[in-house]
Formats: sequence, C-alpha cells, structure tokens
Amino acid sequence: MKDELIFDLKQRLNRISPEAVSEMEKHASKIIEHVNLAFCQRKDWQTLIGPNPVEVLYSNHENHAGYIRSQLLIKGAGRFFETILWVYRSYMNRGFMPDYFLAVFPLWQQAISEHISETHASQVNAIYDFFLLYHQDFLKLAKVLSQDIEVEPGLKIFYEKYLNAMLAPDMMMAMQISREFIKSANDITLFWEQVIQPAMYDVGRLWSEGEITVGQEHIATSITQRVMALHYPLILEQIKHDKTILVASSPGELHEIGPRILADILELHGWNTVYTGADTPRESLVDLALTTKADYLCVSTTLPFNLPGVKKLIEEVKIKVPQTKILVGGQAYQGEENLWQEMGADGFAPSASGAVAMLQ
Repeated sequence: MKDELIFDLKQRLNRISPEAVSEMEKHASKIIEHVNLAFCQRKDWQTLIGPNPVEVLYSNHENHAGYIRSQLLIKGAGRFFETILWVYRSYMNRGFMPDYFLAVFPLWQQAISEHISETHASQVNAIYDFFLLYHQDFLKLAKVLSQDIEVEPGLKIFYEKYLNAMLAPDMMMAMQISREFIKSANDITLFWEQVIQPAMYDVGRLWSEGEITVGQEHIATSITQRVMALHYPLILEQIKHDKTILVASSPGELHEIGPRILADILELHGWNTVYTGADTPRESLVDLALTTKADYLCVSTTLPFNLPGVKKLIEEVKIKVPQTKILVGGQAYQGEENLWQEMGADGFAPSASGAVAMLQ
C-alpha cells in the first residue's frame, strides 16, 4: 500500500510548477494567518488540539507551511510520505485529535485558493486532496512503531547504558560509560557510530512519540557534546595530511551531533577538518570554502524543510568555488535514493564511515 501511495504523491508533486512554489512563498504569511484565524473560529478547535496551548498550534502551522513549500520544490515523495506519518504520530502522541487533520487540511486549501492564482492553487491543493483521500491510511500506518535501531551485538549493552544515562539524566554516568569503552583513538569511531548516534536517534524517536519532553532532548544533546569533548584530545593527536575538508550543518539546521561525529571521524583519518557547527549561513559557508581552499564541503541535513537552502548553497559553491567538491548526508535524505543528485551534490554518504570510504 505504501508504494502505491508514494507513487500517487510523486505524480501530484511532479505537476506542481516552480511558479506555484514561488507564489506560495510570496504569500506564505497571509496563508498561515488565514488558516490560524479560520481554525480558531471553529467551536471545537480547543478539543481538536487537546491539552496544547494555542501557541503550539501557531508554531505547527508555520512549520507546516515551510515544510510543504520545501517539498513542493524538492519533490522527494518517499521522504515526504514518511514525514506525513511522523507528523500524524507525533501530533497524536501530544494530544491532537485525529479529526484535527480533517479539519485543518480544507482550511489550507481555502487559504491557498484565496491568496494565489487559480492555476497554481489547483496544483498545490492536489497535495491536500491526497492528504484527505488517504487520511484513514495515514492513521493506520502512523500506529506502526518505528523499527528498532540496529546496533552491533557486542555494543548493545553500551548503547543501552548510554541511552539510560542521557534520559536519567546522569552526566557522570555517561562519561564513565564512554571511558569504559574508549581506551585509545581507535575506539572512538565505533563508540560514536554504534553508541552515541543510535542513542541520539532513539532520543529523537522518544520525543516524537511523546515519551520525553523537548527539554530532556536538549539535555541529552548537551551530555553527548560534553562526552565527545572529553575524548577530543585523542583526536587532536592524530597526524594530519594536507587535504582540507569543511563540515557543517546545513543553513537553518540546528541538529549538530551528526556532522560533529563526521568531523571527528574525518580527523581520526588524517583530514585537516574545519567544523562550523549548527546553522551556518550560506554566505559564510561559501566564504569559508574559498578562504580555507577546501577540497571538500560536507553538509549534513536532518530536517527536510532545510533542503532548499542546501540546494542554493550547492549552486553558489559550484559558481564561486568550483574546485570544492560537495558531499551531502543526513536523515533528510532517507527514502530518496537519488535526491542528492537532484540537489546537485557530487556525492552522498549515509554514514560518517561511508563518507570516509568515499573520500578515500
């Protein structure tokens, strides 16, 4: 069933013109305001959003508008479909009623029809027709729990202990677990990829399922950053060659553990690595690629609605710094085998070790 739905979604996305996306972006604030006002005029609006304050509703609508525009531009149907299920699951786990979606989708259609041209509105509203048509299917599929994260059998005990330490939260315990495993620089790659990364994925899953708060998620990130900093002196001791690689989260992207893992593992393999962290503006990344004479730029993206910014970045780097090759990765590319090519990148790696192998 999923394959059939994704195929239908892909067909609808392909019929949306760049002009329609541009008009959506131009009138985004008016469309969002229209939906907010119309929704809150319903007598049952508070019931539909459950215990959530109205500010959460407004924030969700703003995020929805940005995400929809990005997907109309990128047209990654597989990833788009998985995100729909994630939205259904996370909203309902936080108290939104299933009928919220049936109530709000027609309001988006009304707002779009009022604020952009008829031809373009019909193209975009076909996506909301898709949402409404398959609403019951989304409800069923959203109830399917995420698959367990795969961890090497010998490392599962460390992964479980580390996850529990982050959720406790217990900073000292997390550091002790890392010390038990990491005895030399050779142990870092395995711990980063088989303990820290899957544990952080699990934290994100628990947040989406309403099991932990955003505060707990932030604490887990803070603990991991300190654990990684604890062992960084071992990475600094490694001999570096003359190749320079620039590693960054994409513009607008606040998730930085993934690219930091990549930067550390690249350094372990001798790369002269420049790591910029989260949400580095496009102009700054282009300038850094130029000033550092970077051989490669690696860009990590977790949230799909940041992909249009990555595409603009790639286009600008290829014009201004053509000698710098661009490698992309991150969860935003899951489910879209050839998306990296459509973005204009020179390569894609699903993991830090995969990136090292590709670069070598």
